[in-house]
Amino acid sequence: MQKFVEKPGASPAEQQERLRLAGGGLEQLAAHLGDTRQKATAVRFLQKAEMVYRNYAEQGAAQQMFLASFLARHGKAQEALAIVSDGWADSNPAAIAQALYVIDTGKSTPAQLQQAENLQGCLEEIRPSRALAVGHRCPLHHIRSRRRGEIYYREVIAKDPNNAEALNNLAACCRISQTAWKRRCNW
Repeated sequence: MQKFVEKPGASPAEQQERLRLAGGGLEQLAAHLGDTRQKATAVRFLQKAEMVYRNYAEQGAAQQMFLASFLARHGKAQEALAIVSDGWADSNPAAIAQALYVIDTGKSTPAQLQQAENLQGCLEEIRPSRALAVGHRCPLHHIRSRRRGEIYYREVIAKDPNNAEALNNLAACCRISQTAWKRRCNW
């Protein structure tokens, strides 16, 4: 895997992508091995994946959100929140939303969940047009209140009827079932 990441002649963008792919591959291997009797090997793969993601995170704010997501998936929600808190002003709302979603669905304490919600609120206050334009209200709204998510995505769709992500997320809020969609969303 190291040869794959450090391939000579690769552009910086290719190397970044290779780091991300390597981290994901190592994480998947660890998950697979964790389901078998090879837990010690799985732990080593997970440690290597964390090292790769930390190297990847050195490239910029968006890459740091990948690291935050990884950490949250593996029980390090507090460190993930610190990364999101430090990098949210410079990062893409989609990457932030993904990191906050993982924090929200992982093994987080109520205080950590509140901190994640507060960060999402800050993003919406500071950069509302950008967050709204791309249809990214953190999936926290799906989990905590489908109705809030439904209202929000309707606002996005009213401004941009072709926003595929907002349409998709509205469908998720409405439970995707066609009958539920028609009954609940009146579409």
